[in-house]
Amino acid sequence: MKPCKFFFHLFWVTAVAFIFVHCATPTQPSGGEPDRTGPVIAKTQPEDGTVNFDDNTIVFEFENWVDRSSFEQAFSIQPELDIDYEISWSRRTATVELLTDLPDTTTIIFNLNTDLTDMNNNPLQNSFNLAVSTGPEIDEGKLTGYVIDGREGIGKEHARVLLYRVPYDLDRTADYIADADEDGKINFEYLREGRYKAFWVDDRNRNRRWDPPQEAAQPFSEEFVDLDADEEKNLGTLHIMQVDSIPPELIGVGMYNPQRLRMRFDENIEISDTSEVKVTDVEGEPLHDALPLYIEPGNRNVLFARSEEPLDSDLEYLLDMRHIFDEEGNEAVYATDPFSGSDEADTTLQRLIRHDTEFGIRESEPLRFRYADLIDDDVIRDSLQVIVTDTTIKDWEHTEIRDNQFYIYPDSIWDDGQDYTFRIWNPGTMSHRDVSQTIWFEDDFGEIELVVEEPSSEDAVHYYELYNEEDRRIKRGGFHDTKLLEELPPGNYRVIVFEDKNRDGRWNPGTVDPFEAPEPFFVQMDVPVESGFTGQVYIEFDTPPDDIEDPEPEEEPAEEEIPEDLDEM
Repeated sequence: MKPCKFFFHLFWVTAVAFIFVHCATPTQPSGGEPDRTGPVIAKTQPEDGTVNFDDNTIVFEFENWVDRSSFEQAFSIQPELDIDYEISWSRRTATVELLTDLPDTTTIIFNLNTDLTDMNNNPLQNSFNLAVSTGPEIDEGKLTGYVIDGREGIGKEHARVLLYRVPYDLDRTADYIADADEDGKINFEYLREGRYKAFWVDDRNRNRRWDPPQEAAQPFSEEFVDLDADEEKNLGTLHIMQVDSIPPELIGVGMYNPQRLRMRFDENIEISDTSEVKVTDVEGEPLHDALPLYIEPGNRNVLFARSEEPLDSDLEYLLDMRHIFDEEGNEAVYATDPFSGSDEADTTLQRLIRHDTEFGIRESEPLRFRYADLIDDDVIRDSLQVIVTDTTIKDWEHTEIRDNQFYIYPDSIWDDGQDYTFRIWNPGTMSHRDVSQTIWFEDDFGEIELVVEEPSSEDAVHYYELYNEEDRRIKRGGFHDTKLLEELPPGNYRVIVFEDKNRDGRWNPGTVDPFEAPEPFFVQMDVPVESGFTGQVYIEFDTPPDDIEDPEPEEEPAEEEIPEDLDEM
């Protein structure tokens, strides 16, 4: 009997294993390097380019398992024809059953966009088009273009462009959609002749239409493009750079003690030596000044300030601010309710907050360190040690204390032949912090010359913005056709240039409806600067498609003075 019992157990284990294998949910195999390839389409039925199509099913077979819910989001029929359909699955094969008859003699595209993912959430690398025709020919018109991140100067992968055929209705789903590939290139294929309108949209709800004001949108340089049969045209380059013209708002004020204020804004802010905060009564009458101390590390939307006089916990106050800006230069405004003073004891711990000049100084400039509160004793000054090459100096005379800032000056200028290390006292840790300061000398600097190759007119006004490797804007200004940017430390820079056609000092990205063309825009990354050399950046803006006639010239604006550079180094 034992052999029979063994055989029964073996049969039972085999049967359970068989059931388990055939009932398991399809998943990617575990172990090894993570899968990052995304869905791969093995074949379709019918094949791309089929003519005289008269079936009612479309089949997609994949090489790997895909997320079935993402297929439903990614699938569309273009142009928009109000065709009903149902989707069914068999393992790695999706079948789309068309429930509406297709129109005669029409090229139809069954599209899968980059919303399609595999079971590891890896997206389809590029949009896929399966084109068929219910007539004897496939339409061969094609539109291409690029969508570029205006700040990064690189292609805006997966950026969505909507295409409508005239006449159009922006309240309806777009006739065609295209998602940019990794280089920012977009392709519309299998188009019939006609006039088209294309624009980028931040299609957050993925419904293939523009829903203002919740979704941003930007046009190409021309509102319409005319396409002949079997013709290929270039829409040009669309730069996405959302222009922030909304000022930061002060949305909350807290009191840590009768003189210490914590001011919270709705976005990151920046302060300078010209920033001002004044305490007023609820009628707006000035009472006291409040010194802006520092922006909280790690929370750049929080500013600490110190009132000159204690604020009574039984009274309410407002604030008046000047020269506190966001990163786009919009000045902050007050938007919160009145706040009360405080009777809490002062428990502020004096400590070193930040090194304000860590990115470098010129040979005659001081180092600047910012502390948590007013510096009201000499321990920070007396504890300073300056190591000049191999010599430690403990009584460095060239220092200054301004409120909560500690300055260390050179003896006329810093010596190019010496190495400096500064030992700064931090009362919070009761220890020194060693700082090796970057010092730029005259021979270290290089230059960048900006050259606009084909200005639109002799008096065209251009603006430039120059960003360093820390992504800080260090120069900004206006010019006509050439500009020399001098005294630049070695490194790589980002250059942005735009033609300021409306003379408002800001780049205008244009509007979709009503149409307003974007101002010509240029961005170049990693512009090198070498000591003692002048590099050149040649600026060439996109030109409109060849077939679009130039609009009637507008009356030239009166000549005006070019704005002076705003050097923020």
